[in-house]
Order: sequence, then structure tokens, then C-alpha cells
Amino acid sequence: IAHRLSTIVNASKIIVLNAGSVVEEGNHETLMNAKGAYYGLVEAQNIHLKSNDKDKEESYEDDEVVVDSEMNSCAQFFGDQSTLNKSIEDDQKSSKIGHVNESLKYSGRAPFFTVLRMNSPEWFYILLACLACICNGAAQPAFGVTLSKVIAIFQECDPNIQEKGVLIYVLCFIGIGLVTLFTMFLQSLLFAISGESLTQRLRAKIFRTLLQQDIVYFDQPENNTGALCTRLATEASDVQGATGVRIGTVLQNISNLGVGIILAFIYGWSLTLIMLAFVPFMILAGFLQTYLLTGIADKDKKVLEEAGK
Repeated sequence: IAHRLSTIVNASKIIVLNAGSVVEEGNHETLMNAKGAYYGLVEAQNIHLKSNDKDKEESYEDDEVVVDSEMNSCAQFFGDQSTLNKSIEDDQKSSKIGHVNESLKYSGRAPFFTVLRMNSPEWFYILLACLACICNGAAQPAFGVTLSKVIAIFQECDPNIQEKGVLIYVLCFIGIGLVTLFTMFLQSLLFAISGESLTQRLRAKIFRTLLQQDIVYFDQPENNTGALCTRLATEASDVQGATGVRIGTVLQNISNLGVGIILAFIYGWSLTLIMLAFVPFMILAGFLQTYLLTGIADKDKKVLEEAGK
């Protein structure tokens, strides 16, 4: 059953039915030459298609006339059609840029506790990792005290006392090494688990936010596909350092400094006061080093974004 007769032109056999009975039978050429019912149907369909095409052409011509007349009237008002098009493009461009600039006006830094709150589901891992960092920080002063005890034991004249003392402190070295190995592994593992969970959570949030942006946002050169992919790959992973490696390093240094100062005051308070006079310079040097490394990291990030464009 064919509604459009053009679809059965190449058929080997065409059957024409009328009121349930076969009227004609044969291929297209045979039925067209017979000029019967099939011929009449084909001609009627061709006439209908031609009339529709003619009506469409007339409607297109009428639309073109209306558009031309409207463009001519607008051109008379603005000067010419090119001026009109240019003014429209400029207005659209300025509105887009204004909208984007308005949206980019706010740029703030997320507080540390906001980032820490996002990492709250992994608080147990972070707590254990912080305890491991404190143990790692205390291991170095303990190693220094043990080393001084080993040196002092050689001042004994009795070989038996020397041998017994060295054996004890060697076991202390082994114990400190095993504890440090375990706590370092625990620190790295737990911070990696919490950091990767935070990174995955942030990337999902950033990606959802990007999908909600207007088209104008992606028209900006700094927001092309390569730059956005680079940000998605680097910025989310950079944030995990705030609740992972950085907080671990801070706790480890505080533990190291605190235990070291306590032991130093126990063994020699006068020399400790002299050494503490140099601590502000060391802190200043640490801040300067961090500032310089941050500047280099920002430059590397821009280079990566340019390479991804």
C-alpha cells in the first residue's frame, strides 16, 4: 500500500484496487501507457505537488518582499544596512561583555573552615593522620637525644657498660625508626584517602556549576574548553592540600618545634634562649620561600591553560 506513488515507480508489479477488486495490474510504464486509473492517480498527485510548490514559492517571495521592505526602512533610519547590522552586533557584544564582567566582579577566597567542612565526612581519617603527624614531628628530637646519649656512653671507661648502653640505644634507634615508618605510612595513606575524596567532591561541584553557566561565559577566551579542563584537573586537586599535606606539615613542624624546645630547655636553657633568637628569621625565610613557590606555581598554571587552548 503506497500513499506516495513515486515510491513504487521501480516496482516490478503494481496492482490497482478499486472497491475491493483488481482494476489494473503491471509495472509503471505499462500502466502509464494504458492511461487508466493508475495514470489518473499519478497525474492528480503531480498536479497537487506542483500547486504546493508554487504556493511555497509565492509565500517565500512575499516574505522576501516584506523583509526587504523592513530592512530598507531600517536602513533609512540608521543610514544603511551595514550600519544597522554593526550596531546590533556591537550592542550584543557590549551586553555580553558587561554581563560577564559583572559576573566576574566577585572573586573571594574560601575560608579554611569552609574547605574543612567539605571534608567533614572524612574527619576520622584526618584525625588519625594528624596524630601520626604529631608523632612524626616528635621523632626527630627523640632521635637527636638518643644520638647524644650514644656519644656520651663512649665516655665510660668500663667496656661492659659501653656495650650494654650502646645496645640499649641501638634498640631505641630501631624503635624510633619503626614508629616513624608506621606513622609516615599512616599519615600519607589517610591524607591521600581524605584528599582524593575531597577532590572528587569538588570536581563534581565544579562540573555541575560549569554546566549551569550561560553560553556567554564560554565565549570568553579564558573560558575555552582547554582552559576549563585544565582548571578542572588542577584546581580541585590543589585544594586538597589545605586539609591534607599542608595541615600535616604544620602539625609536624609544631610538634617538632615544641618537643625540641622542651628538650632544649631541659638540657640547657641558656643555649636554648640564644637559639630561639634565630627562630623569627627562620619563619621569615619560610614565608618567603612559600611566596616564591606560589608565584612559580601560578605561572605554571597559566602556561598549562595556554597549552590546553
